[in-house]
Amino acid sequence: GLYNYSNATSFIKTMLADRQSEISSPASRALARMGDREVIEHLYSVLGDSNAERADAAVWGLIALGGDDIIQQMEMRAATAEGNESFRIAKVLYALKKEEGKRLLREVYTEYPTLKQEVAYILAQDKDYDTENYLRSRLSERMNETESTMVMRAKIAGSLIASGDPQAK
Repeated sequence: GLYNYSNATSFIKTMLADRQSEISSPASRALARMGDREVIEHLYSVLGDSNAERADAAVWGLIALGGDDIIQQMEMRAATAEGNESFRIAKVLYALKKEEGKRLLREVYTEYPTLKQEVAYILAQDKDYDTENYLRSRLSERMNETESTMVMRAKIAGSLIASGDPQAK
């Protein structure tokens, strides 16, 4: 309900500084949705945050704002980033249609086993042979039918369907 309501910007910026991700994450998204480019520095600063919700909001905001300045900054930061931050930078660049993003995602896929599946969800949709095979093998594994397992299997199936895999249906 605050879309393009510029009088709310100062209040939302106050929320952005809150330590609770339940408050600061939606504030990041709102400011990005409103096109407030002043939030970019804050989004850069939380890309490496250990709080996934806050970092995911930063990724979303940077993608939504886009632009050559963000692409340039992400490419510079990619050289020194590691782990989750590297993955998040790669997601931003990939979503902004930069070839460097795909290369970085492939790098994260091979170097960080804990992020392999998350990267595979993205690259498989782009018909990446290795990640499609990885997801197919994960889908064929026997697993307990817990809620988290069923969610994971649904994500795998969704990525394979998006890639055009006829067997995923």
